[in-house]
Amino acid sequence: MKKNTLLFAFIAFAFIGNAQKVYDFTGSANPGSWVAAGSGTSLTPSAEGLVLEFNAGVPRVDITRAADPFVVSDGTHMVVTLINNSAEVGSFSGFFDKNNGNMGTQFLGYQTGMIQANSPGSGVEATYVFKLQSNNYTNDPGDGTLNDTDNIANMEYVGIRFRQADGSTNLSGDSATNGNVIIKKIEIVNAGILSKTSYDFSSDNASGFDGLNGGSVSYTGSELSFTGDDTNTAPKFAQQFFSIDASSYQYVHVVVDNNTSNADQIKFQFVDGASATQTYGNQSLALGASTIDMDLSGKAEWTADITDWRIVFSNSGSAAVDLNPITISRIVFDNSPTLNMKKLDQLTFSLYPNPTSEILNIKAVDRITKIKLFDISGKQVLETVKLNNGQLNISNIKKGVYLLHIEDANNNTEVKKLIVY
Repeated sequence: MKKNTLLFAFIAFAFIGNAQKVYDFTGSANPGSWVAAGSGTSLTPSAEGLVLEFNAGVPRVDITRAADPFVVSDGTHMVVTLINNSAEVGSFSGFFDKNNGNMGTQFLGYQTGMIQANSPGSGVEATYVFKLQSNNYTNDPGDGTLNDTDNIANMEYVGIRFRQADGSTNLSGDSATNGNVIIKKIEIVNAGILSKTSYDFSSDNASGFDGLNGGSVSYTGSELSFTGDDTNTAPKFAQQFFSIDASSYQYVHVVVDNNTSNADQIKFQFVDGASATQTYGNQSLALGASTIDMDLSGKAEWTADITDWRIVFSNSGSAAVDLNPITISRIVFDNSPTLNMKKLDQLTFSLYPNPTSEILNIKAVDRITKIKLFDISGKQVLETVKLNNGQLNISNIKKGVYLLHIEDANNNTEVKKLIVY
């Protein structure tokens, strides 16, 4: 497997609360007794996670009914961390019991934009988010009828299935030829549980982003692509899963790689703590490439954790925004009036050795001001504001997989995976 140097910069999140339901498959574990289904499929526990092998078709993995159920209040979203070693698999979707008065299965739409392996077996670790939204997303009756088998009102059955990149074409080859998929973790969480300050679409996908008011969002493999519908005058896209600590970050920067649309204005919206929509004034949006810097400190409502924020596009002549795409490579929240691209490209903190059992060396462009260490359930196990010559002593930390949250003097943050042995 190819090691991804942006392993957790890819998702770049920090825990701000425990995930409500976690199925962690690393270390040869299989909580929920998940199984494979489809032509020639198999699911084998390994140190990295559940290894899915398959033939042509639509392979899927299902939880064993009632083996380790959750309740729908645990979360409105599914977060899947996997290594896609396949050069053909490019999309997946979730499914669960229809518990709204019938015994069917609710299949969700396919999420495209999975990172495919450059060659079979050379996948990188990535995390994807999709909504479990449906009128049928409800607990079973808990009385032994319909989908209920354990006499408890809960969600007993859930799974994911895979197709080619377009989301509609079944796989034509097998994993022996094109590469397998390793599923490391599945989490059921609510929006706002995970926070994120920087989106680099050269390594991130479009997880958590949705088009609104006639806007559409897609992922090109290196950029977020947005289009209007040639009908609405103010289409927008929203991030409604990852939160942002508004009290700590006063600026947002949008790096537009290419604006080919008739939109010549851009503005920022967010939903505040009182569920009111707040809007910043228009800024000019040029054709082609540009970087938009917005000062968010002028709104008193820009405070605490914000889970729903939006980028809105419009035309100064009040025309509907057309179907030509606007491509975006980065969105960054920080405390600088302008975005320093050179410094941003150098931002990645370096850790070594990793894995380690005693001393961890940490290097960064700027002075590190805070270190937090979280276990895989989101529990904080260490916090310090001082390193000893760039070193962190972790000899008292138990063996396992952790997330290291690093913050520098400019309030830039990054989360990296750390293995302690």
